[in-house]
Amino acid sequence: MNEDDLDDYELEILRAGERKELLNDDVLICECLCVSVADIRKFFNKNQDVDLEALRKEFHLGAGCSSCVRSFSQWKDQIF
Repeated sequence: MNEDDLDDYELEILRAGERKELLNDDVLICECLCVSVADIRKFFNKNQDVDLEALRKEFHLGAGCSSCVRSFSQWKDQIF
């Protein structure tokens, strides 16, 4: 069976696992310095990887409690 044999509903279920959930713009990545997902999206182009070192320089991520830096691997792929 290939994708041509499936109806729209079946295709939707099949592809649901391929999609990643993106974070809302208003989610704070760094609560100490009030850096939001929207701030990070404005800083990077959609075709760029989210780079922690660039974020540290631009927004001083990690200057407070550092939980944003420690959890980087959990949220970096949910920006774009």
